[in-house]
Amino acid sequence: MHRNRRTAKFIVTLLTLVAFALRVYHLDRQSYWIDEAWTLFYADQSLGELWLYLQTIRAAPPLYHVLTIYWVDWLGNGEYALRFLSVITSTMAIPLIYRLGQTLGGRRLGLVVALLMTVAPYQIWHAQDARNYSMLTAASIMSMWAFFNLWQRGDWRWWLLYVLSTLWAIFTHYHGLVVIGIQGLYFLLTVRQNWRFYLPWAGTLLVIMAPFVVWLTVGSTLWQSDHWLPFVGLWDSYLRSAKAYSINELVPQPQATYLTLVFVIFYGFGLLYAARRYGWNLLALLLVFTLAPNIATWLYSQIGTPVYLERYLIAVQVGYLLTVALGILAVADWVAGWQGRKVAGWQGGKVAGSQGGKVTELQSYRVVELQGGRVTEKSSISTTSPSPNLQSPVSSLQLPITNFLLFLLLLPFLAISLFVLSHHYSDPVYAKPNWRGVIEMIETYSQPGDAILMTGDGGEKLFDFYYRGDLPIYHDFNTPVPPPDAARQRIAEIAAEHKRLWYTPYGVDIDATLENWLAEHSYPAWQSWLGRKRLALYSLTAPEMTHAINARFIDADGHGVTLNSITLPVQPTAAGDLLPLSLEWQTDAPLTQNIQLSLRLINNFGDTFTQSDWPPLTATQPTTTWPLAQPITDHRSLWIPADTPPGDYLLQYVIYDPASGQALGQPHTMAGIAVDPADIVVPVAALSIPNYAARPLADMTLLGYAAPEKIQPGQEMWLWLYWQPNHPLNPKTQIRLQLEAGEVQSTADFSLVADSEDVAAWQPGQVRRTVYHLPTNPRLDGTTAHLTVALLDAAGAIEAETSVTEIALETRRHQFDSPDIETPLEVNFGNPTEITLLGSTISTDSLEDVAVSDQPSTIRLTLYWQAQQEMETNYTIFIQLLNPAGQVVAQVDQQPLAGAAPTTTWLSGEILTDNYTLAPSAPLQAGDYQLIAGFYNAATGERLPVDGGGDFVALGQLPVQ
Repeated sequence: MHRNRRTAKFIVTLLTLVAFALRVYHLDRQSYWIDEAWTLFYADQSLGELWLYLQTIRAAPPLYHVLTIYWVDWLGNGEYALRFLSVITSTMAIPLIYRLGQTLGGRRLGLVVALLMTVAPYQIWHAQDARNYSMLTAASIMSMWAFFNLWQRGDWRWWLLYVLSTLWAIFTHYHGLVVIGIQGLYFLLTVRQNWRFYLPWAGTLLVIMAPFVVWLTVGSTLWQSDHWLPFVGLWDSYLRSAKAYSINELVPQPQATYLTLVFVIFYGFGLLYAARRYGWNLLALLLVFTLAPNIATWLYSQIGTPVYLERYLIAVQVGYLLTVALGILAVADWVAGWQGRKVAGWQGGKVAGSQGGKVTELQSYRVVELQGGRVTEKSSISTTSPSPNLQSPVSSLQLPITNFLLFLLLLPFLAISLFVLSHHYSDPVYAKPNWRGVIEMIETYSQPGDAILMTGDGGEKLFDFYYRGDLPIYHDFNTPVPPPDAARQRIAEIAAEHKRLWYTPYGVDIDATLENWLAEHSYPAWQSWLGRKRLALYSLTAPEMTHAINARFIDADGHGVTLNSITLPVQPTAAGDLLPLSLEWQTDAPLTQNIQLSLRLINNFGDTFTQSDWPPLTATQPTTTWPLAQPITDHRSLWIPADTPPGDYLLQYVIYDPASGQALGQPHTMAGIAVDPADIVVPVAALSIPNYAARPLADMTLLGYAAPEKIQPGQEMWLWLYWQPNHPLNPKTQIRLQLEAGEVQSTADFSLVADSEDVAAWQPGQVRRTVYHLPTNPRLDGTTAHLTVALLDAAGAIEAETSVTEIALETRRHQFDSPDIETPLEVNFGNPTEITLLGSTISTDSLEDVAVSDQPSTIRLTLYWQAQQEMETNYTIFIQLLNPAGQVVAQVDQQPLAGAAPTTTWLSGEILTDNYTLAPSAPLQAGDYQLIAGFYNAATGERLPVDGGGDFVALGQLPVQ
């Protein structure tokens, strides 16, 4: 017995240490959120000010907040320090719940429920929250433990502990009254056994409630407070409670349902086991503990204000985990008992601990039954045979089996809890709203003339704690919330005073009014969820110059929209600022799908520097509801990243179906978007720099790069480099890119800045993201090539050099032997000659296909090309079928070998065999058709000249009868 007691103490001590470690791990990783803002606010008050605020502002018992005042004076108000108070009380709950479980059902129940409480994600979430819910949990457990021991032992010390712990609960949170309600309802349902305790308990309640009534009378605004909670139906409250107390509130569906179901099933086993093995007393307690509080809050919400919230009833999780733990023991005992009977049967019914074929029950357990002024401990030692459906507690023969089964049964619960905890520590979906991240974002990218708008009572207190900037902060839409018309007038006044607006909505009703006004009257630029907190940025400056566009974006069925015009600012936009746009749309036919607009800032090479994909009208009026033949005005902004180099860019519009990603029509591009140097210095840590590794190069630092994983030798290679100057630059500074494989190199020099004016604008510490296009040598050989970057001085000498990365080479097989050619030709392209057409082959069946008019046809041909030199231009081949009038009736444009062999990858003398297929869109009419071929530069549209004149070669006549 003493050995078992020492073992239990060791396990509880170990669980307490594990609980402490789980609760203190990453304690300050997540920011304070809006609930903790009130804790910060109260902790910063004097006792007199706190008393005043609790009387006039917010309904809350004083104990926790009084304690935090002294706690902050002692340890500070940082996330780690202030939350550590919750860690302490949450860790206290482990030995307390063990004692409660031991009192109700013995050591095994105490140990199992202590283990479940140790790893419970909901408890750990609140242990890392500077609020009073962990304290409420510990106080509630202590009150329940003292409650049962008081009537069992009748000791004044238990009476004192019960009084103090119950006062602790109700002065920590008003829902601590639930604990008293549980105890009273339990007494009521067990009146036959416990009626003698009614009078002593009533006297004890008078002692407890006297100071609480005084507080309610003179110190609390509970009865006058406006509650913000929505009404929750009874069944929904049970579903929400089951999820929270099993795995936490934030686990997404459908995983939440499956994981919660495991706990709920064992909860049911626990109730069944309590009814059959322990009797009505324990069953009544568990039913009252887990079901009655939801009924009470639901009834109160029917006649008063809604008061249900999972964390308000966090004490209910204690009863829930007790029942789940009992269910785990039930399954273990049932299976062990069945196994024990099998063993007894194998040994002829004669085993140690059995008598006459009846398993003797040797392990005692305790049932709390209040009789005659004390708790009766019923031993399970008996010689009666258990019924088939009711396995008795385990015998000494079954004990090892039971312990092993307990271990196996606990594994799924541990796995579920640890899975949820792993996300809790690292996944923003499971975390608190990231107010710290929101404020850091504003501090990093804000500019003079900006303003901050927030909703949600308490948010301004977090800004007071985190924000170090000087922008005006508007919380005009908190309680008391202005009516919609007054809110629109106020937001218009704010917008008139500023250039840009940072807006962080809380999700209250007024947000819809504000966001609709901003979508119509401002220019939305960006919005994002930073963890579970949303932040948006708007331009409040209207563009001035309208440009006619008349670009149609239609699908294969002819459905789509027309972009009539776009209005842009007259002045250049600085990097890091917003480019406001006003777009006018129109549709002449009903749209069957909602579309998405992608705005992209690109350079002449087509490299994208920024991109914004939003529905037109920012989804306030879906395109399927647009009126026909009427202009639709759409406001938006494009946020130009602060690391964008100054220069002239193009604005590209792409319309696509967001469900399939299929583009409608062709992209439209508009030139003349001027970008000025950035005015702000964004910290390196705030930028998403790929392959970050700071490499000092003289007065510059190369911070990172982005490069293709592999290239084909001869193929132009793109490369993004992230530069940061340490000192003012020399305008003649250049960089050298070199790609080397064996003895072969590809080298190119580039200017680091455009001109001396740009040098003056590039502030030390600013990061710029520059893209380069490096022509590569087609003779690069091997499996990889080594990329280096060097900084050159004004004379072209290398100042500093660094290795960047290895690029995989995808070497193509080259052919130099001439194949058999059906129709030899020798036509030279280029001046001087770059490519020779050696001949062609048109398949016989192709000629037969096109021989008869009004029949579908397909033309298949093979062309044989030979490179006369290595080329710097990537040419595109065109094949056209011309009708007797010279009109194109079929055409193919592609790079050689369907893009697998760009002309820049050809080696001098190399021969390529290239296959093509032409499929006329309509049956051909009678006449003589001509097949022609040639090359052009896709970037300029210029064709390669043919030796002897012209810019194409005739491959042959195709007669159609």
